[in-house]
Amino acid sequence: MTDIVSGSDPRVRVGLTFHPDGGEPLTVSLPRPDFVDYPTELKMKADWRRMTQGANETLREIRRVHRRNQIAWVKYDKAFAAWEKQLRDPDVEDPGPEPEEPVDAELPEAVSPRDAEREAALVIFKHLLSAAEYKVVQKCTTAELLQAQLAWEKASEVPLGELLASPTSSTETTEGPSERTSSPADGQSETSEADSPGETSETS
Repeated sequence: MTDIVSGSDPRVRVGLTFHPDGGEPLTVSLPRPDFVDYPTELKMKADWRRMTQGANETLREIRRVHRRNQIAWVKYDKAFAAWEKQLRDPDVEDPGPEPEEPVDAELPEAVSPRDAEREAALVIFKHLLSAAEYKVVQKCTTAELLQAQLAWEKASEVPLGELLASPTSSTETTEGPSERTSSPADGQSETSEADSPGETSETS
């Protein structure tokens, strides 16, 4: 009989220790990306999709505003050329006031690539950590968050069969946990459903 490994098995969890500025180190335990329960995975994908759609809509709005500004200046150039022509025409006594330059509409602010990377990384920890852990992690720098995301993603690069070949093997870090160390049981974020079928991932 084959025992199916669950997401709570230490061998398929990723240990990360954060060092928030001005605070105590925080060690957390997350399931490998391929062991994230399906409902939580769907929530993470939905958040990433909303981020992408929001960024794309901002870019579209920037193009729309820029186009409106261009059209306004084209109209101004035509009006100014007509006014200037009348100004030089000896038969025109008064060409009227000079056309006013258009005021450019303000372009919406686009999300910077670094901010987008930070938001994408925070989605992971928002759904895989407890609310208390996430409150600490979200204060970390973008560089720290990207390091943690990379370590989490690289955990899935280790073949599952190789990882489970030895009962002592694990993707957990060997660094000792701090006083605020989380256990595998509380790795699930409060934002995830309590009854999520967390051990449905195939090990093949």
